[in-house]
Amino acid sequence: MSETQPFVFLGCLDLNELLPHEAHDARELLEQLEKVPVESVFQRDEGEIVYLKKKIDPKAAAKVTKTADGKEDKDAWKKFFDKRVVVTGLSDNARVEIVKGLKLGEEVALEDPTLPADKKKDNDD
Repeated sequence: MSETQPFVFLGCLDLNELLPHEAHDARELLEQLEKVPVESVFQRDEGEIVYLKKKIDPKAAAKVTKTADGKEDKDAWKKFFDKRVVVTGLSDNARVEIVKGLKLGEEVALEDPTLPADKKKDNDD
């Protein structure tokens, strides 16, 4: 399994909870904090999803699971990532706002970990 680069979600903040002078200073920062790269949000039957990086044992990360016939296990990604439905907001074609579904500090995959390595190479072209 190839290593998938994570992106750390820094969270959301309700500007209504701040004093007016604090809200002004925080607004510009929040525009970046509430967004993730568009390539980390995927369209699936259940809606828009992200793949969250799990905290894993380094020894488990080194092992690639093979099936009985020697092929790479198509579900091996589940050892490293959890799938989560999110609610998105505005997008500027580079980053998309996450309105609901991620918590402060959670890491999301920047590519689809469910794709086999040979499919990922095809998508990079």
